[in-house]
Amino acid sequence: MQQFMRIFVLAAAAAAAAAGDPLNVRPGLWETTSTGSTTVTGTPMGPHAATLNAMTPEQRARMEAALKRYASGQPTVRTNRSCVTSEQVAKGLENFTGAPTPRCKTEVLQKTTTDYRFRQQCSEGGAGQSAVEVTLHLDSPESATMTMEGRHASDGRTVQMSHKAMSKWISNDCGKLGKGASPR
Repeated sequence: MQQFMRIFVLAAAAAAAAAGDPLNVRPGLWETTSTGSTTVTGTPMGPHAATLNAMTPEQRARMEAALKRYASGQPTVRTNRSCVTSEQVAKGLENFTGAPTPRCKTEVLQKTTTDYRFRQQCSEGGAGQSAVEVTLHLDSPESATMTMEGRHASDGRTVQMSHKAMSKWISNDCGKLGKGASPR
């Protein structure tokens, strides 16, 4: 999730770079607050029975409660901090996305100096399909917003996700996080 937050900030920055204009994002400490919900229908989510059986009753109860909350569709709010370096801003998403996978197709729907919207569809062979659409907006060099809608279907289960995030620059100094780091 922390890497997602850093990708979010850099993707908004990459929108400006992709449009050919100078990148205007402040390096330093960024804070991202994400609100999202996930709904699971069909086959319940969870670890294999062997994993559950190896847990203490307390661990198993915590795991089952967390999975139930996660799949309920109830919104969750998370706030994370990440350190974005000048080098990362210059490289944009190159730092995190890696090589494209042959199972996924990404379509850029909009690319301007302040907005970047894309859709990605992936196939796991006969095992499943997923699709996500992400919209990023660079409000200023110190602020960005993101929305993400996604759906994954496999193994008799459908997972529907919806997330919104706001990211803001906090400081030039990343403090304990160090350059390019996110808390784990």
